[in-house]
Amino acid sequence: GFPTIMWGEASSPESYEGGREYDELASFAQEHITKAVCSMSNTEACSDEAKADIAAVTAMSDEELQNKIVLTNTALKEVEQKFNSQVDELQKQYTQIMADQETSMKTVKTDAKHKYLKMAMKQRGIKEDDEEDDDFDDDDDDDDDDDDDDDDDDDD
Repeated sequence: GFPTIMWGEASSPESYEGGREYDELASFAQEHITKAVCSMSNTEACSDEAKADIAAVTAMSDEELQNKIVLTNTALKEVEQKFNSQVDELQKQYTQIMADQETSMKTVKTDAKHKYLKMAMKQRGIKEDDEEDDDFDDDDDDDDDDDDDDDDDDDD
């Protein structure tokens, strides 16, 4: 992947999450980087809401700051764990769906004697109607037809 682009106040930079094309980067820079950044040391660049947030944080005692950051970090970890758990579940579902699809494809091919149908078509010089696009996943790479004439389908 790309290296992380950090921007903003040096004491607490933010990760850039936008696109990596020139126009996207230029637009982001024009909108964000050419303007003064709101920070505790530069409140002139802050909105009234941000100024109020800064005032509330700076009014906290050291103990309150530490407790708040611990609570926030704990909440962030919980959100991250929930996300990772959901991604793991989606991956399991995806794996199962792919296995089911592969099984179904093999069953359809076996039941229809697909391998021999293709051999007979080729032997007779008959072209399939959809011969130019055997790409089942529509990702435009046209390389997903694993049904070559030298198949190992001995189930037929």
